[in-house]
This record gives sequence, C-alpha cells and structure tokens, in this order.
Amino acid sequence: MCVPESVQAGLPWGFTIFIAAFIIIFVGMLLMILASAIGGGGTGGLVIFIGPFPIAVGTGPQSSLMVVIAFALAIMGMILFFLFARRRPV
Repeated sequence: MCVPESVQAGLPWGFTIFIAAFIIIFVGMLLMILASAIGGGGTGGLVIFIGPFPIAVGTGPQSSLMVVIAFALAIMGMILFFLFARRRPV
C-alpha cells in the first residue's frame, strides 16, 4: 500500500499551527486569571458573536475601551474572513 509523504511526515501544517495557537491562547488566559487573582483587579473586554448579533461584556475601570478594541478586532477579523473566503476566478 502506497502512503503519501504528507501523511508519513506527521500532522499537516495547518493543524499544527492551529494547535500551537490554541495552546498559546490558553496559556495566556491562564496567566491573566492568575495575575488577576494575585494582583486583585484587572480590566477586560469581550465580544461574543452569536450569529450576526454581538454581545459585549467588560469589567474594570477601563472596560469601555477594552470593549471598543474587542469590537474593532472582531470587525477586522470578519472583514479579513470575507476578503479571503471569496471565490477567486479560475
């Protein structure tokens, strides 16, 4: 049975990058939780998209700024998604 080289070499690059990014984000979240628990306070903002509807949550004295930054990053991510996801003519 002939197995392609890409399968023999291990995991595909896209999956490897995805797992690395997930681990980096997870470690960053753990560090933020630890710093908040030790230092006492913190500021954060979060935007969750459920379908086309955004839900914004913020905590701390500068939460409004964090929510605005989170919205801007979310919109920029959506724009990049639509730019790169459109079909290109053959």
